[in-house]
Amino acid sequence: MTPDDLRKLSTSPTLFNLDRLIAPRIIKMLYLLGLAAIVMWAITHLFATFAASFGEGLWGLLEIAVFGLFAFVVLRIGCEALIVFFRQNQSTVQKAAAARTSANIIDDVRDALEELAEDEEEPTTGARTGSTRGGAASGTKSAGTKSSGTKSSGTRSTASSRISRGSRSSSGGSRSGS
Repeated sequence: MTPDDLRKLSTSPTLFNLDRLIAPRIIKMLYLLGLAAIVMWAITHLFATFAASFGEGLWGLLEIAVFGLFAFVVLRIGCEALIVFFRQNQSTVQKAAAARTSANIIDDVRDALEELAEDEEEPTTGARTGSTRGGAASGTKSAGTKSSGTKSSGTRSTASSRISRGSRSSSGGSRSGS
């Protein structure tokens, strides 16, 4: 074995990656081994009881039917319980990963919408304030958003100026109509 082979083995996804479970495969092999053990016990018990006498051999057949069936049911239930446990764990892990992903997606969408809102407000804000209130007001507005420095405070000042502008323009529109 070369050092390159050792490196590949130590970094392979099968050996050290815990994202993929191998326990269900091992449980299936254990189930098959358990079935083989039950069959081996049944065969040896059959020959051992018939070797003693014919009467004991008949009782041995009854024992094989009762205890063999009981061992089969216990083995089956035990293996199924282990498989259900591992599948439940796997689905819980997948749900948790999906919840983390959706939380990240929501944050990403929120950030993208904030960026789009800021990008759309800057050109249209200057045009609206310039046409309704004059150049001095637009200069004050743009200076307020440019000097904020952070994204969140710039968004707050933009949103508050938009609200105050909306109330002024609606009240201004009713004054000019009177």
